[in-house]
Amino acid sequence: MSPICQTFGRDFCVRGGKRAAIFVDVDGTISEFEPIIQAARAHFAYLMSMLGFNSKHALETVFASERAITPGMGFKRDRFPTAFVNAYKTLCKEKGARPRKHVIGICQALGHSPYFVYPTLFEDAAVVLADLPKDFLVIAVTIGDTDVQNFKIDKAGLANVFDEVIVTPIENKAELVREAIEHYNIDPKLSVFIGNSKGTDGATLAVTNFLYLPLEPGWAGDKAVLPETSEFTMWTAKNWREAQRIIQRLVAMRQWSHDHAPEAPVK
Repeated sequence: MSPICQTFGRDFCVRGGKRAAIFVDVDGTISEFEPIIQAARAHFAYLMSMLGFNSKHALETVFASERAITPGMGFKRDRFPTAFVNAYKTLCKEKGARPRKHVIGICQALGHSPYFVYPTLFEDAAVVLADLPKDFLVIAVTIGDTDVQNFKIDKAGLANVFDEVIVTPIENKAELVREAIEHYNIDPKLSVFIGNSKGTDGATLAVTNFLYLPLEPGWAGDKAVLPETSEFTMWTAKNWREAQRIIQRLVAMRQWSHDHAPEAPVK
């Protein structure tokens, strides 16, 4: 076998000297995120109600603010603080009131509150991830802030699970997975992306197999439109144990490919 796909006691080799990989989303797939941001929004709505604004309208306004700034800002760490402040200023403008400086500070703090929170992992996620086959490259591909996502992975005890962590502030996971496939010489038909969103995660079905694990809904602006493909397969799992059984199909496919891979020429 070619040594390019063998390293540190791990044999990644499949057909054609390529490798197999498991790509994994973080927020909403490995760990909970929606309850954390929902709590921050609820605190914002309560704060607005204490200031005389309608709490339901405050929630609607902050949702609209998030959607408005995401195309330009992406999912950087300032996204929620900016959205909360903008929502407060919008409510003030509607009421003909002047925004208060100290309230703006509280809105910023509420917007920052979902970050650097110790992660709550979905049931069996850590066990299944720790038990992933060692002969697959394991790559996290997640939207957000680099420091925040690395914090979550580290505090979840999963830092040693991933061969690489790719963090992006925008919805371009399919592009990043395509680049990783080229960079690591990965066989996409023997690989899979695991994620909870049919939109941002499901877009990877254009470049590799997709395992849909809807433990949490995607973000409010997520367009759940899967790319058409006849080359790759989509599976659906209700939990991480079901996902593990689907991964075992890939293991069998990879093993067959490994066993039937041609020997590298002797130099």
